[in-house]
Amino acid sequence: MPSSADLQPVRRSSSWNDASILELLSGRPRRVLLGPDNDAFAAAARQRGMSVSSSPPPEVTVVEGEWPGIRLSSERGAADAGPTGAPWIDANYWRVQLAQTLHPGKPVWVAASPPDKSRLAAPDAYVLALADAASAGGRWIIELSDTHAREIAAGQPALWQRIEQALAFFDQHAEWKNFKPEAAFGVLSDFSESNEFLAGEILNLASRQHQPVRLLVKRDFGEASLKGLKAVVYADAEPPSPQLRKSLTAFAASGGAVIAGPAWGPVKAQEPHPHYHVERVGKGRLASAAKDFDDPYLIASDAQILMSHRHDPVRFWNAGSLGSYYTASTDGRRAVLHLFNFSARRREDPVSVWFARPYRSARWLRIDAPRPETLKPVTQGGGVELHLPPVPVYAAVELEA
Repeated sequence: MPSSADLQPVRRSSSWNDASILELLSGRPRRVLLGPDNDAFAAAARQRGMSVSSSPPPEVTVVEGEWPGIRLSSERGAADAGPTGAPWIDANYWRVQLAQTLHPGKPVWVAASPPDKSRLAAPDAYVLALADAASAGGRWIIELSDTHAREIAAGQPALWQRIEQALAFFDQHAEWKNFKPEAAFGVLSDFSESNEFLAGEILNLASRQHQPVRLLVKRDFGEASLKGLKAVVYADAEPPSPQLRKSLTAFAASGGAVIAGPAWGPVKAQEPHPHYHVERVGKGRLASAAKDFDDPYLIASDAQILMSHRHDPVRFWNAGSLGSYYTASTDGRRAVLHLFNFSARRREDPVSVWFARPYRSARWLRIDAPRPETLKPVTQGGGVELHLPPVPVYAAVELEA
């Protein structure tokens, strides 16, 4: 079997028994078929150069994800609301980022099964699931509903052709996998069993607010971990070690904001805040929560305000139900903004986005478009602003400094 990093997993449907379907299923990147591995169909798949396995290989991190989209209420058929009244969105790109941080160097596969009735008209639902994982460098384990799997087995290839088109798009932009979140905001944790949920939910809800996040693991923490950041949330319930406390206090004194739970210990309440005791330290601030952390949405929202919006690396206007994932190359000269339309409707509302970096060129890329479209950056507020075309199920803005 080739390296797992080079494999695209496909879950075999119970209706896929005729070897003729393998002409559709095989392709680039090389496929691994997950399912029964000892029958004639599996043997035929191997003859076509596919790998077959009853389960994911041990060197892969498998993330149990959600079917991406706006979560619907089973009672009313309407969108469930989040803490601010906005529709609740399920996404997996933040889960891929978390898995990559905790298991560096290991391929990440996302297991997310389609519901009986897709939230987006096929084939868009499957393109969204694939792009959601691929934007962060992971791979969605391709899995079709029984109805769609039977259609493909019956010789109706349109849906699979859309999936192949999406696979080819991300294969052509494989360098994006090496980009890292362009973040001014960090979440620091040991991500132990007792702390992983809260730290992960802060990441999830900060991403929901279009706030890129850098994840900082205690075991790997060093002074370089904080480079370029303007705020850090210390998410753990246990007090920081003396050395870590010293490093974070120095970060605050140099102009950063440190946000922590009560485990940090008492600080001087020098600034009014409804949820934190805020002490001025040098050029920055230390904020210790007045009560135990229990609402990750408030933590993410308060952290962004305590950091100050003047440090936002990216801002949106009229984003609605769009999701975003903003990453950049190591040298910062190239970046990509991934955009996801989690709504079931085509958006015609004008969306604008501002970047703190003064990028000189921008290109609009769609999976279903043969060529990129040039966008014109407009200098604004020390950075650049872009007026975006209508966002389909997925699009990317490729930027160059």
